Amino acid sequence: MNKTIATIVLIAALLGWTGGLHAENTQINISLGGGLHPIQYETKVGSTSPGGGVLFQCQYQYFFKGIIGIGAGVGVDYYNASTEIDETFESEINDPIVGGPYTLRTIFDDWKEKQTLLMAELPVGIYGKVKMGRTVSLILGAGVKVGVPVIKSYQMTDGTIETRAYFGGNMDTEVRDLPHHGLYVDKQQKRGDIVTNTICTSIFADMMFCFKINESTWFHCGFYFSKGVTDIAEHHESMEGNNYHGILNSDLTDKCVPMSVGAKLGVSVFPSKGSDRGTSGKW
Repeated sequence: MNKTIATIVLIAALLGWTGGLHAENTQINISLGGGLHPIQYETKVGSTSPGGGVLFQCQYQYFFKGIIGIGAGVGVDYYNASTEIDETFESEINDPIVGGPYTLRTIFDDWKEKQTLLMAELPVGIYGKVKMGRTVSLILGAGVKVGVPVIKSYQMTDGTIETRAYFGGNMDTEVRDLPHHGLYVDKQQKRGDIVTNTICTSIFADMMFCFKINESTWFHCGFYFSKGVTDIAEHHESMEGNNYHGILNSDLTDKCVPMSVGAKLGVSVFPSKGSDRGTSGKW
């Protein structure tokens, strides 16, 4: 993780240095996009549904001889997903206070939860530019980005969680509705913050077509893909006995990563050409 951050900082510093030497080979891309942006994970029970999202990104690129380049930028990405569980979990409890062992049943009845994640991200990549004429070019790239969770919330949107105690053997009795013993029905629409790691690392790929508007401004559109390689959840704990702190921090999930695939559009600005235009008085 530290090596990844150090590499990104080094490349960003290199970009600033090379851009100052050869400003004619630099460009700034400002993009807005949207598509499928799920928080990707698998649950041991129930089902998950991916969500849509949006991104905003501002990126600085420098191309060596106008062909191969490096780039760094800042961006904001919105991810979300939802889970539905209709299951009963059982765990054996041996409590001498109640007179012997019993089975604790935690019942999720038509339970639904939505997770939301807003990430501030720093992408760094290697790019190639292919000129397809005087007014059209294609840029392809791939790299690594680190993200910091800014908003990281969960919200229970429907259903109930109930706890019951079953005593087997000769008793063969199920006990419920004893709140002072932890046996009750919880209908509250719970919400809270997901406990996340400080930094999430992802890989990404990028493709965009650029169309000339004038010497200093081009319009671009294209596609993007990214997928996390590190778990965004800091820990995964048991949900037995109504110990509920969100599905992503439970032992019902393993690795949770942000993923995005979609289309984007925006403008590309060539600062040096705009400066030349301003001093010469023509496009």
